[in-house]
Amino acid sequence: MFRPCLDRLESRKVFSLAPVPANAPFPFTAIVQLVATFPNGEVDTGSGVLVDSNHVLTAGHMVYQYHDGGFATSLVATPEMSGPGQPFGQASATIVRTPVEWQNYSRTHSGDLVGYDSFDYGLITLNWPIGDETHWMSFGYDNNGNTFAPGTRFETAGYPGTNGYSGRRLYDSAGPIDGLSRSGNALLYQQKNITVWAGQSGSPVWSTSNGVIYAIQSGGGLGSPTSVNDATRITQSVFEMLQSWISADPPSPMPISTLTPAPPKVLVIGPVSHARTGIRSIQIQFSEPLSPRWAIHPHLYDVLAMRTRSVHRQKYTRDARLPIRKIVVNGQADRVTIELARPYRGEVEIIVHPGIVAARGGVSRVSYAGLLH
Repeated sequence: MFRPCLDRLESRKVFSLAPVPANAPFPFTAIVQLVATFPNGEVDTGSGVLVDSNHVLTAGHMVYQYHDGGFATSLVATPEMSGPGQPFGQASATIVRTPVEWQNYSRTHSGDLVGYDSFDYGLITLNWPIGDETHWMSFGYDNNGNTFAPGTRFETAGYPGTNGYSGRRLYDSAGPIDGLSRSGNALLYQQKNITVWAGQSGSPVWSTSNGVIYAIQSGGGLGSPTSVNDATRITQSVFEMLQSWISADPPSPMPISTLTPAPPKVLVIGPVSHARTGIRSIQIQFSEPLSPRWAIHPHLYDVLAMRTRSVHRQKYTRDARLPIRKIVVNGQADRVTIELARPYRGEVEIIVHPGIVAARGGVSRVSYAGLLH
């Protein structure tokens, strides 16, 4: 199941989140939705930001969680996701890093708690330079305390996944900060001023005066207007660590389309298994075998209930996402059957999202949607 990430946040009232329109210009093109899979099977959603052509800056707990088995075994980044819209496709992690301070903190603390001095930041190396298409944001440090004086305006954007949000659309919030934590390792701001919810872990926090990222969203309060949210500050030592990691990587790889053949695409959605009570399962056929390990991940599929709003004009209103009971891959691994948790009467919309890893290692950048009757 999905577990939107932003520690210590609960679902309460929405304050100042503003939706970012689809296909909004930079810097929103550089802000990515992240899906992280950990060794124990937990799947977390969060946020991050491209800081060059193939590196994403995010929270440390998006790449390493001791109680979930350690480092994520898979991370998929989608820039400027807007529901099923993915204008730049996706990229996958090849290397993930987080400082030893965060790893030690994660071992000795519950996964539901992040401290101001936990060094909760991480860096992801991607398998192709998707940032060449999206552009990227600058990050830096500033030893001048006036930069973080109470009342200074900062901005953040990410993918909230609770409190009525899906985790698949980008939202923005800007306002005054309260200043730095006593240690100076975190930016602090009240929920009523800069609003964040679960799913926004790893969101960039940048100065509205110069557009430079000075912190990474890590934790927050309980959701009341005056609860305090916090972001890991990019100090000089953090900046130097990030630069050393980036410098240690080999040169940016070529786009994946030049490295591997095109990954599988959806050929057919159907047949649909009906019962007297409604639709029970749907089969999806791909152009070639998938990697079975990836094909069974529920986050690759959306099954959406549909209601007919106007029969003559063929307009539809989406209901809630239908729960999936099981996903079965056939012996040749080119067909996937989605079994619903309960039968559904009416039409359903099937969306197969990019990010399916093919048998040859390619990453699909094609989204397919179709109506079933």
